[in-house]
Amino acid sequence: MSKTPNYDEKVKAILDATKPGERVCPITKKTWVLTQNEIDKYRQWMVPVSELHPYFRVKMIGGWGAGVDLWWKPHVYTGKPILCSTHPDSLNPVLPDREYYQKDHGIEHGIDYDLLRSLFEQQKTLFASCPVPSLFSTASENCIGGGYVHCINCFMVFGSYDSKNSWYIFRCRFVDDCIDGVFLEHCENCFSCCMSVRLYNCIQVFDSLDCLNSCFLFDCRNCEYCFGATNKRNRKYIWFNEQLSKDEWESRRKQIDLSSSKIFDEYRKKFRDFLEKEAIWSEYTNVNIQESQGEYFLDTVRSSGYFMTKATDVENSWFISFSQQIKDTVIAVDSEHVYLTSVAANSQNVKFSFVIMSSSQMEYCSDCRNCESCFACNGLQRKKFHIFNKPYSEEEYWKRVDELKCTMLDKGEYGKFFPPSFAPWIPQTGFSSVVAPFTQAELEAMEAPIFDPKEQMRFAPYIKDQVLHEIEEVPDTINDIGQEWVNIPFEDKEEGRRFNVNTKELAYRKQKGYPFPRRHYRARFKELVSQINSPEQEIGICGQCEKQILVNKNPMFSKKKVYCHDCYINYLEKTPIF
Repeated sequence: MSKTPNYDEKVKAILDATKPGERVCPITKKTWVLTQNEIDKYRQWMVPVSELHPYFRVKMIGGWGAGVDLWWKPHVYTGKPILCSTHPDSLNPVLPDREYYQKDHGIEHGIDYDLLRSLFEQQKTLFASCPVPSLFSTASENCIGGGYVHCINCFMVFGSYDSKNSWYIFRCRFVDDCIDGVFLEHCENCFSCCMSVRLYNCIQVFDSLDCLNSCFLFDCRNCEYCFGATNKRNRKYIWFNEQLSKDEWESRRKQIDLSSSKIFDEYRKKFRDFLEKEAIWSEYTNVNIQESQGEYFLDTVRSSGYFMTKATDVENSWFISFSQQIKDTVIAVDSEHVYLTSVAANSQNVKFSFVIMSSSQMEYCSDCRNCESCFACNGLQRKKFHIFNKPYSEEEYWKRVDELKCTMLDKGEYGKFFPPSFAPWIPQTGFSSVVAPFTQAELEAMEAPIFDPKEQMRFAPYIKDQVLHEIEEVPDTINDIGQEWVNIPFEDKEEGRRFNVNTKELAYRKQKGYPFPRRHYRARFKELVSQINSPEQEIGICGQCEKQILVNKNPMFSKKKVYCHDCYINYLEKTPIF
């Protein structure tokens, strides 16, 4: 028996009246087609059809996820600036992570709601009063970054899990001793690598598995001692796809000093030009999928979207792991039946929510943990039957939720996500800003706040009127760079952000033979991500059999040569193996 019968009747009538056909997204102005099959799926979710284009819908949700920026913002109680991933001009007050988790702060801010007013405007009060953890991180030691869990001794680590002794990593799992890494798993001693698994001692490798002691690889498997290789399997001593002897390969490798920024950039450009001409891309990069359409899938069934591991019945979602029955969601782990949500872990039956951990039956909630049956709540821990952070009996709770959902449906609010102005990580700098950046027109159309990065560092303990040095002043080779360049401020003018190198990082780069950074780490992350396929899809043509295929766009390699999966496998089988 339904606990919200009046709402169910209302939304059923709306869906009965909804007809398939072409729609126009109010934000992007792009057309999309609503099918009868999709309408039937909305019936299963018991929500009205979204007016947004499917791709923009999930991109918008991704804008709420943790980005790669850190700011200084006043402690909500003391006023002392603290380091945080929450933007200083966002609504959300902040507390240091440890202090935040010591008690339930949200319960102190419960409000009585008014059905005559916008429910979003009333929940804005909760977003503005309930503290959030400054770095959204747990169970870690000696780390600086945001959104990390079970990490040790990491600097500028974002959205990563169970990693240690690493610098500047984003969305990595089980990595050790890595620097400048994005979307890596089980990697060690790597520099400037992206979207790869089980690498060791590698530099500038992406879309590769099980490779050792190599530099500049794309789509390689089980390779070692390679320098400049594409589409290789089980190979050694490859030099820009040329087979060399062990002695010749080692002789060439000794002549190249990648600790020189000029030489590193020279070979990176050479490799990218080589890749543009020589590499073959598969229509998708998936392993063990059934009835699925998307990119970077592993063990996935009946799903669509981007970057999934062991997912079943997932639709139009990104970064989903060990989950099922998910739709229009970004980042879900060990969760089930989640709709239009940003970040859910160990949770079930969640809709229109943000950062829900170990909870169930949650709607329009934000940053709630170990909760059940809550509606329009913020910052609660271990609570049940709460509305706007106030407790009710079970019977009263469901009666009020039914009434609230009907009212929101009548006002055109139910079915929409929170306004972007409520987000701790603004869309301009959130997760999507790295993976699928918003255009200026999109930010304006969605009425997202737009901030100047320089102005928003006003709480930072910088020396006033500090002289900024030009990065060109720094010597080229890492071993020629002395302590006089430690903690010297530089400005990445394109990113509008300052950066420097501390004593430990300089020593680390010298030990490893890595070049001195010439851009802010945000720019380095974005460049790495631009090499791999994006979540956005387009119609393409197989470069071999010329049949039409659906492919994912690539920001850097827009003219990549793509084969359908069958032609790609045939190409690999014909490639000689020595």
